[in-house]
Amino acid sequence: MNTRPSKTRSRSKRFLKSLLVVVIVIALAHGIATVILGRKVEGRIEAYKAKGEPVSMADLAGSPIPDSENGAVILDKVQRDLREYRKKEAKEWQRTLNRYHTSGKKPPESDEDLAQNIISAGKDKKESPEIWAAAIRYAAPAAAMLPRIEEAAAKLQCRYKANWQDGIDALFPYMGGIKNITRTLAIKSCLDAKAGKIEETVRSMTDAYKLEESIKEEPSLIGLLVRVALTHMNSYALQNAAGYGHIDKTHARKLYDALENIDIQRDTAVALNGERAFHIWEFKAATKRGKLYAGGGSNETWLGNPGIEKVIRSYMWRPMLYADELSCLDLLDGYLSIEKWTYREIKSQRIDDRFMSDIPSYAFVTRIDTPVYAKVLAKRDTGIARISGDQIFLALLAYKDSFGQYPGTLDELRSKLGWKLREDPFSGKDFVYKREGNGFLLYSIGENLKDDGGLATYDRPATPGTASPGYDDITWRMEK
Repeated sequence: MNTRPSKTRSRSKRFLKSLLVVVIVIALAHGIATVILGRKVEGRIEAYKAKGEPVSMADLAGSPIPDSENGAVILDKVQRDLREYRKKEAKEWQRTLNRYHTSGKKPPESDEDLAQNIISAGKDKKESPEIWAAAIRYAAPAAAMLPRIEEAAAKLQCRYKANWQDGIDALFPYMGGIKNITRTLAIKSCLDAKAGKIEETVRSMTDAYKLEESIKEEPSLIGLLVRVALTHMNSYALQNAAGYGHIDKTHARKLYDALENIDIQRDTAVALNGERAFHIWEFKAATKRGKLYAGGGSNETWLGNPGIEKVIRSYMWRPMLYADELSCLDLLDGYLSIEKWTYREIKSQRIDDRFMSDIPSYAFVTRIDTPVYAKVLAKRDTGIARISGDQIFLALLAYKDSFGQYPGTLDELRSKLGWKLREDPFSGKDFVYKREGNGFLLYSIGENLKDDGGLATYDRPATPGTASPGYDDITWRMEK
C-alpha cells in the first residue's frame, strides 16, 4: 500500500495550519499595535489640547473677530489698493525700468528688483537721477498708506484670513502683500531723509515696524521667516536713511523705542506649535488620502507614486504611520522645550544633531517632511540680531548728535548715553564695534558663529568655479 500521497497531504495540512497560526499572530500583533499606537497618538494630542495648544487647522484659524476690531481688514484693503496702483502703473513703470541703467549694467527685471536696488544700492546708484525718479514713482502710494496702517495698529486684534482648512496646502498671500508695503515704506523713508524730512522718515519707519507686528502671532514658520525678512528690509532702510539725512537724538530714541516693542523670540513657540498642528493634520490626511507632502505646499503624492499612496492609506500601514507621527511629535516637543535657547547654545551642545539622530529609521515621513528646525532658529536669531543692532546703530547716531563724534567703545556709549544695548545672540557678547575714519563699523558674527571681520554674504564674492568663502557677518556702516 502506497502511503506517500497521504504523508504529503499530512505535511501540507501541517504547513497550512502553521501558516494560518503565523498569519493570525501577525494579524493580532498588527491589530494590538494599531490600537496601542493609535491611543498613544490620541493621548498626546489630548494632552496638547488640555494645555490650550493648537492641534487642528480650526485651532490655527482661531475664533472669529468682528471686522470692526480686526486691524487685518484695514491692511488687506491697503494691500489691494497697492496692487491696483501697481497694475494701473504697469506700462509707465515698465518704461521706468527700461530707462533705468547704471554703468552699462542691464536694467532690473522687475519692480521688486529695482526697489531692492533703491533700498540697498551703492553710493553711485543712490546718486543716479534715474533711480531717484523711479523711487518717487514707486513710493507714490505710501503717503495714503500711513494713516491707515496707524489705524490698523490701534485695533486690539489683527488676524489675516487664510484657507487654514487646506492644511499644508494653505496659502498666505497677505505675506507677500506685507513685504510689498514694507518695501514701499522703506523707499519713502529714504526719499524723505534725502529731502531733510526726518519727521516723515521716522513716521514711515515706525509704521513699517507696526506692519511687521501685524503678523507677530502667525502660527506658522512661514510667518516667523517673513518677519525676519522684514527686519532685514527695515534695517537696510534705516541705514540708508541715516546716510541720506541727519537722524538726531530725539528721533533716534523714537525709533529705538519702536524697535523695543518687536520681540521675535516671543513668537517662536507660537510658530512651532502651529507647525505641530500642521503635521497632525498631515498624518490624518495621509490615512484618508495617502498623500504625503515632501517639502510642504504640494498637491503631488509622495514621489508621485499611486501605489505608495494606496499603501499609506491602507490599514496595513497604520501602525507604521502612528509610530512615525509619534516620532514627529517627539521632535517638535524637543524643539519646543528649547525654543528660548539661542542658535549658539543649540550648536554648542549639538542639540540639533541629537534630535535628528533620535528619529527612528522607519519614521520616513518625519525625516523627509520636517525642516531642520535649528536652521529656522538660526534665522530667528538673525532677525533678533538685526533688531538689536539697529538699536545700537540708533544709539550711536544719538551719541554723535549729543557729543559731536562717535564713541570709542560700546562701553563708552553705554556709560555716557545710558541706553540699553543688547548682546549679539550669535556670540553672547557685545556686537563688534570699530571706528573707521569719521564713521564706524558695527557687526554681529552671524550664523556661522565666526568673526569674518565685518564681511557679509555679499562681500568678496567667490571667483567662478571656486568655493564660496561663507562670510555672513551682519553689518552696519556709517561713513560720516
